[in-house]
Amino acid sequence: MTRVGLSLLPIGNRSGTGFYARQVLRILLARQGKEFRTVPIIPKDSTPDWDNPGTAIKTASRYSLRWPFRFGSRLASRGFLRGLDLLHYPNGIGPPQGTVPTVATLHDVSPYLCPETLPFSRALFLRKMFSATAATAQVVLTDSHWQAERVRKVFPHIAEKIRVLYPISDPIFGRPGTPDGSGGRYSSDRRFVLMVGTLEPRKNIESALAEWGRSGFDADLYLVGRWGWKREPLLARLNSLGRRIDGEGGIEAWELEDGRRIYRLGFVSKERLAALYRRAFCLLYPSKFEGFGLPVLEAMKSACPIVTRPESAMAEVAGKAGWYFDPEKPGSLSEALVSILKDPQERLNRVAVGEARAGLFNDDSFYDGLCAAYRKALENTTSSR
Repeated sequence: MTRVGLSLLPIGNRSGTGFYARQVLRILLARQGKEFRTVPIIPKDSTPDWDNPGTAIKTASRYSLRWPFRFGSRLASRGFLRGLDLLHYPNGIGPPQGTVPTVATLHDVSPYLCPETLPFSRALFLRKMFSATAATAQVVLTDSHWQAERVRKVFPHIAEKIRVLYPISDPIFGRPGTPDGSGGRYSSDRRFVLMVGTLEPRKNIESALAEWGRSGFDADLYLVGRWGWKREPLLARLNSLGRRIDGEGGIEAWELEDGRRIYRLGFVSKERLAALYRRAFCLLYPSKFEGFGLPVLEAMKSACPIVTRPESAMAEVAGKAGWYFDPEKPGSLSEALVSILKDPQERLNRVAVGEARAGLFNDDSFYDGLCAAYRKALENTTSSR
């Protein structure tokens, strides 16, 4: 049986890469032993928080799991490589060793194509890391065909290694539950538009906020996500839109002159987020650059309309279920929101399309795709010897 080492360096991240790593772990452990035996590799300073007491675990220092150079990579990985037949780096980060076949997932190449959306040191590290793992991995997974095109643009020499495998969401999304995601707080009796994601430049929240403010659309706005890099311009935008008010339970809130409110809920549990999707008028997702856009899939599974940008990975995921707008075009967002409001039947139709489409992103197809990638990595290693 093939023993697959799965790096869980990102599993504690409250970001898309962390959620992805957790779903890979969930799927592999649920099918443990059918063809592949999964061996989680966790940082030494972390504790397993999943329910699978019989699973063998390896530990390694964060330093070794983040080693970006080919020089010294075998030494950095020597401690956790023993007994493994294959490695999977679910966020593309891991020592680029050449002794054990490797599968690397590259969620996006924004450090190359949109470096201004990341801190300089972070962009520099990711560029070094991604270029090394892309060169040494036997298979490179991307989350969408849109993203695969951009990976090929950055790394044309690895085009034959690239395989597209759509991610999946947590099973909680799509389950019936309490209809009130606000827990009785905020403005739970009012219509609201939901935005989900880390509050940072890449998510393009500042320009979407400006357009939403100009639109006058009669709905509050809920921002779900932690503060990220360069929060000052976004805070300035929020303060320019309305006056700061006291929110219940420590929630940050702003009230506009027309009475609409903006609430920053911060990071919320997946249970709360699932309930928010079910109550929201729509999900607004204006991100500049995504490899997939997980909130779009979560919203489709939760019967929540989606407003996002065209010609993006999000459009590939949503397809005909979405409404599309140009964040840089005045009035475009307002047109999309009014379109949803004025045509309830079309709203129902697209929500139904979204729910049906979300069924394509399922556990079985994801597991099959992982297995195919693992087999290909082993095959490529054998044929190159």
